[in-house]
Amino acid sequence: MNVRETIELFASFYSEPRRASEVLEELELTEKSEAWVGKLSGGQKQRLAWPPRWWAIPHLVFDEPTTGLDPQSRQLWDIIRAFQKKGGTVLLPPTTWTSERLCDRLAIVDHGQIIAEGTPEI
Repeated sequence: MNVRETIELFASFYSEPRRASEVLEELELTEKSEAWVGKLSGGQKQRLAWPPRWWAIPHLVFDEPTTGLDPQSRQLWDIIRAFQKKGGTVLLPPTTWTSERLCDRLAIVDHGQIIAEGTPEI
């Protein structure tokens, strides 16, 4: 399958999927839309491997979206920031780097209960 077909296949599982062209643009894969998935670079494969439900649902909670991916990937963090700006929610593991650069609100959860919350400046 090529990249566009892959996105369209997973999007077809949802009643109101996002347009493939929109997902391709956000993942910065537009120019690779007709390329076979197996021919993509490692970074391109990482972006395409993001949870398919994100491709279909514009506002979704992620839990550790970088698991299995190169956390230093600038493109990945840019995509996460764009997702956040559209109202999406991302749950990340607690690290100083993540808190300072990506979070606008922090919460510490212990056994399913929020025990502290605030902004990264606190």
